[in-house]
Amino acid sequence: MRSGSGVVTLLLCGIAFLAIAGTLRSGGEAAPRELIIFDSERDGKWGVYTVRPDGSGLRRLTHAGPQSFESWEPDWSPDRKSILFNSNRHGGEYELYVMDADGSNVRRLTFNQAWDGHPDW
Repeated sequence: MRSGSGVVTLLLCGIAFLAIAGTLRSGGEAAPRELIIFDSERDGKWGVYTVRPDGSGLRRLTHAGPQSFESWEPDWSPDRKSILFNSNRHGGEYELYVMDADGSNVRRLTFNQAWDGHPDW
């Protein structure tokens, strides 16, 4: 038996395992690079959603609270760790916001008395 070929096989199996494991987060969630981001008014108000390419795992990332607000025009950051979008969540005009890829840690970026839209990294 050639020990070199056994090492190569083991190495290839390890790489394959890491590639598969790297696309999943804890709990079997798809990593951001495996998700499609979009906006929709399927729940009555415009919101930001993610979904897997096969149509499974639909998840709304922005939620309408006690006040009625909408969020739309999402765009992944280049590293896919953040999402840029616009929303009227603070009342009034649409402003630009950024949130983490899982919908947490929402931060307002603009404070204007005019509509800020079409965000793009």
